[in-house]
Amino acid sequence: AMTLMYFWTNSTGWEFTGGDGLGGGGPYNQRVLYDIGEERWIIAAGANPFDATNSVIMVAVSQTDDPTGNWNYYRIAADTNQVTWPDFPVAGFNKNWVAISASMKTESSQYRNCNLYVFDKMSMYAGNSTTGRVFELDWADFTVVPAAMHDSNQEFLYLVHLRAGQPNPRVGVLSGAVGAEQLDLGVAVAQGDVDWELQGPGDDNFAPQLGTTNKIWVNHAQLYNCLYRDGSLWFSHTIFLPTGTVTRSAVQWWQMTTSAEIIQRGRVDDPSGQNFYAMPSLSVNK
Repeated sequence: AMTLMYFWTNSTGWEFTGGDGLGGGGPYNQRVLYDIGEERWIIAAGANPFDATNSVIMVAVSQTDDPTGNWNYYRIAADTNQVTWPDFPVAGFNKNWVAISASMKTESSQYRNCNLYVFDKMSMYAGNSTTGRVFELDWADFTVVPAAMHDSNQEFLYLVHLRAGQPNPRVGVLSGAVGAEQLDLGVAVAQGDVDWELQGPGDDNFAPQLGTTNKIWVNHAQLYNCLYRDGSLWFSHTIFLPTGTVTRSAVQWWQMTTSAEIIQRGRVDDPSGQNFYAMPSLSVNK
């Protein structure tokens, strides 16, 4: 369990203060979501990267549907043991929870595990102090991505994730009562041909750029965001092609059922290898 700290409500944004172990460096990996059912905005980010002592998870929720109005601001120590900091935080929500997931790393950037932080959404919307839960996923190779659940009646919060060496996406689910959540990440695994690789050769500096031999960092096949609409999960990521001998990166997107059945899958790709694509985001309207 963890305590989520409400610190104030105004329209000026986060103010970082020293001395309390939670303030400090600027936010990174900001995620912006809109909760259609409640007509609220949600922003999540990490702060104090590479600093296991002072690293924090930041969450802000708007008080109305107007993002230029007042917000409720929250922050929490990312690791109460002060061993790791949260890299690549991603966010999702349903009717009950706001969920933040991140890859936890040491200050030397050694990967340790994935943390899933789960917060009482309606308590945050009300501007109250609240408590949350954190699930430490020691086996997770990449960040587990909670969906933005655009269904105000859906009790479950679905999550999608990949495992190293197993490039078929997997589906999990968060369920139960607020404060007594249950997490099952083994609900289903997508089946089908796997004709793409999780990463390029060597390190993540892979894509060419004009006028220099220095390569562009394109990361790996980690999933970037997930949306739930009308019974489907939609998500996207970078992939590497062709299998066996990778020569380029491309963007791949999916529509899957909550039981991991593939409805459709598409790509933004240049088979000639002249253009590389990476770091996608995906949005789906009604």
